[in-house]
This record gives sequence, C-alpha cells and structure tokens, in this order.
Amino acid sequence: MCGITGILSTSLPLEATARSMADAMGHRGPDASGYYIDEYVSLGHRRLAIIDLSPQGNQPMYNADGRYVIVYNGELYNYKELREKLRALYPFKTNSDTEVILAAFRQWGPHCLQDFNGIFAFAIWDTRTRKLFVARDQLGVKPFYYYRTDTGFLFASELRGLLASKVLRPTLSLQGLTDFLSYQSVHEPSSMISGTYQLKAGHYAWVTDKSFVQSRYYKGSEVVQHHDCDHQRHKQNIKDLFMQAVNRQLVSDVPLAVFLSGGIDSSAIVAAAAQSSSGTINTFSIAFEEAKYNESKYARLVADKYKTNHVECKVPATIFIDQIEDALNAMSTPSGDGPNTYLISGLVKSAGIKVALSGLGGDELFAGYPGFMYYYRLQALQSKLPGWLRQGFGSVFTNFPNRKLQKMAELFSKPDFDIAYVYPAIRRIYHKSELLRLNELLGHCHDTIEAGLLSDSKNINQLPILSRYSLAELNNYTQNVLLEDADQMSMAHSIELRVPFLDKDLVQYMLGVPDQYKYPTKPKKLLVDALTPLIPDEIVHRPKMGFTFPWELWMRNELISFCDARINRLVQRDLFNKEYVLSLWKGFLAGKNVNWVKVWLLVVLEHWLDRNNIELVSSKLQV
Repeated sequence: MCGITGILSTSLPLEATARSMADAMGHRGPDASGYYIDEYVSLGHRRLAIIDLSPQGNQPMYNADGRYVIVYNGELYNYKELREKLRALYPFKTNSDTEVILAAFRQWGPHCLQDFNGIFAFAIWDTRTRKLFVARDQLGVKPFYYYRTDTGFLFASELRGLLASKVLRPTLSLQGLTDFLSYQSVHEPSSMISGTYQLKAGHYAWVTDKSFVQSRYYKGSEVVQHHDCDHQRHKQNIKDLFMQAVNRQLVSDVPLAVFLSGGIDSSAIVAAAAQSSSGTINTFSIAFEEAKYNESKYARLVADKYKTNHVECKVPATIFIDQIEDALNAMSTPSGDGPNTYLISGLVKSAGIKVALSGLGGDELFAGYPGFMYYYRLQALQSKLPGWLRQGFGSVFTNFPNRKLQKMAELFSKPDFDIAYVYPAIRRIYHKSELLRLNELLGHCHDTIEAGLLSDSKNINQLPILSRYSLAELNNYTQNVLLEDADQMSMAHSIELRVPFLDKDLVQYMLGVPDQYKYPTKPKKLLVDALTPLIPDEIVHRPKMGFTFPWELWMRNELISFCDARINRLVQRDLFNKEYVLSLWKGFLAGKNVNWVKVWLLVVLEHWLDRNNIELVSSKLQV
C-alpha cells in the first residue's frame, strides 16, 4: 500500500512539484520513495513495502523493454495466478505484484483489469504514445483524486497531495459540501475542493495534457442470478469463496493482524484465517469503559477459541480526547466516521505490524443493516398502496418535525419506492429542508446518490430486492464513507487495511443470491450457516453492536469544549445561518431531538476548513 502522484504538463516545474506532492503523503509510504521525470510527465511514489521487500520492488517500475512506467497503490491478490499465465510471455525480474500489472497491461491492455482481483489505483505512462493510463479497482477501495487545467493533469492518492502542488486554489465545493452534510462524506466523482474529482470505481481513463477519456470496465449490477442453487449449495459456495478470499489476503512478506471486534464479521475472518494459516494469528481489539459499547468479552472468546496472539486496549475518554485532534488531522477529506479506525490502526502500528484485515463489508453483502428489511417491506407495500393514497400520506407526514416521519414524507412524495429514492432517504443525515436553513445554495445541488442509482436503474432492478440494497450500500455508504475512512485512517499510521468481504468474486456471487436464502429469519443468517461451526454460538446470538464509540455521551461531557470551540469558530464564517447552527448545538446539549451526527459533522467540517485554509468565494461557496 502506497501513495502515488503524477503530473502531465508542459508548463509546471515537474520535479519540484512531484516531490512536494509525494512528501505531503509520506505517511502512506515510509519505506522508500522514487520518481520518474521527463520533459512532459513526472510520477512520484511513496512505498509501504508489503510484497517483495527488496529494492527491486521499488517504484516507479519499468516493464522489461522500458516502454511502460508504473506507480501503483494497492495489492493484487491473485497476482501469483496471473504471473503463471504470463510466465511464458514476459521475463519477470521481481516477485512483486507491481510487475504482474505491468506484464498484464503490456499483454492485454485495459482488458487486463477484468482479471484483476484486488484493491488498486495506478497510473502507467506509455513512453512511446505519450499517454497516461489510470485505473481504479472495482469497488473503489483505493482512492484516486485528480485535477485538470487547460495545460495539464495532476493526480494523487489524497486531496492533500493535490493541495501540496500549489497549482490549485483550495476553494470549497458546493456539491462536495452538500454531499458531506447529506451523507457524511463526498461521493464520487465529486470532491470537497472545487475543480478536483475522484476517478470513479471500476473505471479507467486515458489522459494527455489536453484530454481525459474515462471508461467503465466493471458494473456490479451486471451479475448472474443463482436460481438453480438450493440452500445447501449456496452455503458451500459461500464458504468456499469466503475462505478463498481470506486466504488470498493473507499473502504478505511482513506480519499481519485482524481487527477483532467480537461481532460476526470480524470473528468470521479470524476463523477463516486460523483455518488457512499454519502460524498464530495476531488479533487486536478496543475496549471501552462504557458497558453499552464494550464488546471485549466477545473478542476474547473468539481469540481464545482460535488461540490468537490477542492484544486488547482499553480506551477511556481521556485517551480518546488526547488523540481526537490527531485523528481529524489525518483526514485528507472530512468524514463523519473514522477515529475508531485511527485508534486501532495506531495500536497495530505500535506492535510493529504493517497489514491488517477488517470485517468491513459483511453487513452490506449479507443484509446486516435494518435498512434491508425496511426496503424489502416497502416493496411489498408498493403493490397494495394506490398512488393517490401514498401522496396523501406524504403530505401529512411533511407537517411533522420527527425525522422518521420526514423520511416517510420524502419517500411517499416519490413516484414509487425504487431503490434510487428509498436508499438516499434512509442514509441521509441533513434533509433538504435543513440544508436550505443552513445555506440556501445547498438546496440547489443534485442528489449524487439518487442520480447514480437512477442512471443504472434498469440493471439494478433486475437484481433480487435485497441485492439492490446491497449494491446501493456498496456503491455509496461503503465506498465513500467506510472505505475512504479505512484508507485515510489506517494509512495515517502506515498500515495497509484489507477487506476480505469485498473480494470481487464473493461480491459478485452474493449479488445474485435470491432473497429467500439471504434473509430467511434474521440478518446474516446465510453467512452464519455457511461458516457453522466456525463462529461460536455466543457471537451469533448476541445483540448487534457495531464498531463505534460512545460519541453522544462524550460530546456532552469530555468532548464538550472541543466541539464548542469549533462550533463557535464555524458560525463566525460567512457560510451558514449562525442562529440555526447554534440552535442545533444548544438543542443537542439540552437533550432535545437533535441527532449527534449532525453536530459532529459541523465540528469535523470546521476543523478541516481551518487546518487546510480552505477558501469560501463566489457568494460564500463555489461549485
């Protein structure tokens, strides 16, 4: 896992700019740095050495005949299989997955992406055609930010890399801010900085200093449905695919660990890792003083069952407060989530470990969130509820201040209960009317999630009902909140975080599983059935908690001064309605019906604006 940067330009100081951009992301790759520079392009790389630790694995890397040069961030889990296919066609000089990408691209061009199973963002410079090829993995696990001018193109693994170039003006994006307040993070292809964008997941692009032609090579909605399998066959197939995914992701030339919360997903990964590995598995967990959030006894139960080398760290509010500012400083782009991953990544780093596996993605694939059944029941209701009656309910619900009733009002105002309308309503933090109260400009941006789902609705609606919700989760909350945070918070400690549940083969299979098998009685039953008896009964039958912190409690107590200082700084900016922001803060402190997430997003936003010296121009905001 690494940090990559690049510039195509005929007017910029290439070497100095590339070094500044790469140095701003030194935490992503402390083991080595390297640069390729000619009269037209510069590529920079910061390496976190995981596979083939020798200097031969350093980047930028050239292919055998010197035509192609690559900078690459990520891991290709099936690189050994691909290497065997290419062995007779390419003279390999290293044992790295980087060289496999080069060899595959040389042999198959962009079609090579169809065979890649991994997490990646990379750029390949063709010295002959003078074109740059850039690509991002199927599910958007690894980030790729870019900025285009009339005379050039810049890219980096993080926004801070682009900002370090000093080429762009750090101006707040209206669309990015709308996304952030609505959904806790900015959704591709937008960014929080005006004029900067994200390469879309499952896409590649050919780039010159004057052109950027993007193409899609992966569409999760295009899957084969498995109507010919019975329950027993599904269980066996899922077990095989899951064990294969974990086994692939244990490949490393350095020690690795598993984040163990004590829930079903992380316990499943420990179980599979213990089955696949001949050595002792390292596991790490965080414990809280607040019993409501403390899962440590369940984590210890799993650790004892599989005899792992288990490390548990108790996190009182005082320790969290000492590190919260560092966690927010680690955010290249602001998010409503992340400090939990920051803390446990720091714990893993202190043990001298560079790679960790996370249970992220289990809820999304196996219908673990309440939203799955909410959407399923709405689909059943749709055929029974006439349009005139649905609209009547919508107008009634609009008049109530309750957040759940407002969500119902939004849904009933839509033409139907399509996933493109239901999913955004479930995930939205600030409703459109609330955005207008903050700043009237925010109400005029399009809904990124709704637009994205509508554009692919024909394919999505061919899927089973629960798979539609899975795909919405994977392409939105999972990618733009959970995965973005997993990357920036783990890489802040130079930790590579892997996500076995998001293995391409497992995801594609699960999207085709009929509803009656995925959620017969309770969430994630199919996963539990597939892995019986590997997951202890005490883990399976306990209440779901999720890996989160006691935010609401801490914000009213130990974190109150931290939050208050940032709220009061924020209202001094010519950005939001001062009275409305203060009413949210005071209402939250008074125990009124104010969601703590709404307040926390404002705290995080102010911290990010202040730390990065973000400008507000053109009627307070710029598109």
